Formats: sequence, structure tokens, C-alpha cells
Amino acid sequence: MSKRLHPSIFKKLNIAVRYLSQPFDRHSKFGGKNPPLELLKLRQIHSLLIVSGFSHHSSFLTGLLLHCLSLPSFPCAYAVSIFDQIRDANVFTYNALIRGFSSDPQNAIFVYVKMRQEGVLPNKHTFPLLLKSKSKVPFQIFAQAIKFGFGSDHFARNSLVSSLSNCGLIEGARQVFDEMTRKDVVAYTALMDGYVRNARAFEALELFLEMRVLGVCVDEPTVDHYGCMVDLLGRAGHLHEAAKLIEAMPMEPSAGIWGALFGACMIHKDYELGRIIGNHLIRLQPYHSGRYALLANLYSKCRNWEAAANVRKKMNEVGVEKTRGCSWIESNGVLHEFVAFEKSHVASETVYCILDNLTAQIQQLPFLPDASLLEL
Repeated sequence: MSKRLHPSIFKKLNIAVRYLSQPFDRHSKFGGKNPPLELLKLRQIHSLLIVSGFSHHSSFLTGLLLHCLSLPSFPCAYAVSIFDQIRDANVFTYNALIRGFSSDPQNAIFVYVKMRQEGVLPNKHTFPLLLKSKSKVPFQIFAQAIKFGFGSDHFARNSLVSSLSNCGLIEGARQVFDEMTRKDVVAYTALMDGYVRNARAFEALELFLEMRVLGVCVDEPTVDHYGCMVDLLGRAGHLHEAAKLIEAMPMEPSAGIWGALFGACMIHKDYELGRIIGNHLIRLQPYHSGRYALLANLYSKCRNWEAAANVRKKMNEVGVEKTRGCSWIESNGVLHEFVAFEKSHVASETVYCILDNLTAQIQQLPFLPDASLLEL
């Protein structure tokens, strides 16, 4: 740079560089930290880079992009804006962005196409990331893996088994599994998960027994395993047994586990236990809008309008805005997104018209909808 930085800016820049150099945790949800403030911190660091003349420094921009991955909700637009400023994006950078779109297969594939258009070659991590994005075209992605010499890659094949299972192509997943020369616990788990997702529990159990007979090492119980047990007990109505299991866990139970038990309380109408868990969830995730909405809904079902109003008041005081629900549907190869109360979609008028007709037909049938199942 032709001019020297002011000492105060240099000091802040030094702190920012150290922050960007810290390893990030993709699975971290910042615990008690404030996610909006974490995103604000990244934006402030970005502004500092611009002021300091480092706005196009690839390593700093890549650091910003990687830290976006650790946010509870991936800031897609902001991450793409950072990516577009990187002049010499490499496969590592492209993989990071694909990873960010792990729940958005259409954009994940778009990033891959852009990578190939720019002449950047994929590596062994690219295709497992694409397959994990829940794409509806797993065979096409794996064909690309074969084309670039990664067809026999163990991680790519494991991801293909999982992706095919998620798409309901369980027979294809089984075929890929049978053709694998090395089957580890990841491969077995991916196929067992596919059987369970497709209501084929007995085949999942047979696969588990096969795995034990062959001496495949089984994972030690993790928080996810406990979460599955809590979910099963809760669905069966054994709420207090599920609560005791949580209390006996050797590790700290996650918010997801408490959320599963809260959902079971709502299904089985144990509102007192649900109230306790709902308040605990808010303490765990004070900036999660869904936690407030669920607890307020519980109070509404109990006709405790004052308590419901207090929850919404607390939500406003903390500064949490409720995230509007959205859904996706794929039609003729095009992914359509619908957001609650949003009518900007070109087919919104037609969709609402059909919904009105369906509602009218339901009302004519000898069927009474259970209003307690509606989330307000």
C-alpha cells in the first residue's frame, strides 16, 4: 500500500486477522452467543478490510466465507457477495460455498457448474459435498465423480448411498452398497438410515446384525443416538422416561433433543412438562424465534392468553423476529419456493385459488379438523 494505516485501524485490523484465522466449527450454533451479532461482526470486519485496502485479499475473503459457514443460518446472499469478490477462487473456496448450500441443492449444483466454467477442477471433497446437498440427481453427480477419477472414492460412494436413500431410491442405494469393496460403519449407517426412512425397519435390523457379525466397529453413543431414543420414547408417549434418559446423558443434551421431547409433549398434550421444556429451550437459544413461537402456541392451547402474550412480549424485548415459514417443490426440473403470507410468486393466485377450493371440499366431508394441530 502506498500510504500507512492509522495506528487505531492497524490495531483493529490485527484483531480482525486473528479472528479470521481462528478455526471455525460447522456444527457450532454459537451456544449462548447472539447469532445476529456474529453476522454483524463479520460485516464489520469486512468493512474494516475495505477501509484498509484489503477488500480483494483472497485469504481474508475466504476467511469471511468460512466463518459464514459456522452461523446457525447460512447467509446465502452475503456469502455469495463475498465469493464474487474473490479474484482467484480455487477448489477450496468453491467447496466452501457448496458446503454452505448443503440444504439448497439447486444452488449447490449451480456453484459446481460455475466452477467448471471457470476451469477449476474438482477434488475428492467436491462430490461428497454435492451429494450431501440432498440433490435429486445423485446419479448425474456421481457420473461427474467417475469422469474426474473419483468413482472409487470411498467418501463419494458413502455419500451416494446416503443421497440415493434420501431420494427414496433404496434399491439403487443397496446396489451401490453391495458393489463397495470396503464397507465401514458410515456405509452401513447410510443404508440403515435409508431403510428406516423408507419404512423398512426389519431390513435395517438385519443390516445391523450383519454389521455386528462381520465385526464392523460400532460408534460409541453420541448425542445423536440419545436424540433418537428420546424421539422414539416421546412418540410412544413415554414422556417421563424420555426426560429421565436426558437427565442421565453423560454429555450435555442439545437443544434438538429438548425440542424433540417438547414436540412429543405437544402431541400427547402434556402441557405442564412442555411448559418447563419450552422455557428451558428459550434459555438455551434466546435468539431462536421458533422457540418463542412454540411456547406461545402451547400457552394458547391451554387458553393461558396472558402467558402467551408475555412470551411474545419477551420475544420483542430481546429483538427476535419470527422467521416466516417456507417450502420448496420441484416441478419439471424447476425448484419453486413459497414463503408464508408472500404472494409475489407468479403462480400465487392460482395456488391460493386451489387451496380455497380444497378447503371448501373438506368442509363438505364428514371430517372435523383437529384445530389443536395447527400452529398459529
